[in-house]
Amino acid sequence: MTEIQTVEQMMLSSAARSISPAEELPPDLQTSFVHEGLSSHYCAALDQPVDMLGGKTPRASVRTQAGRDKVAAWLMFLATESRRGRTPDDSMASYDFAWMWTELGITDLRR
Repeated sequence: MTEIQTVEQMMLSSAARSISPAEELPPDLQTSFVHEGLSSHYCAALDQPVDMLGGKTPRASVRTQAGRDKVAAWLMFLATESRRGRTPDDSMASYDFAWMWTELGITDLRR
């Protein structure tokens, strides 16, 4: 039997049959991929202007005490937002931002 479908119909039926990538991976592998992606993103972000830092990069901001305080607040904001509304075992919620504090030399400001 032959069935004729439009491209739109074929895409809809294909989407309905497919399994999302998150369902195919074991939870520990999902977490590993999420954490690697976040680390890569935030590593690059250390050299990008951040609005919360007055348009300066985090690396440039830590050169002054006022900037260090702003970067500490920014890092706390990132950690809080990554946990907001998530369970502790969620890949986003379990991400550890400690390396950024160390990288920026402000571990003494971490609460």
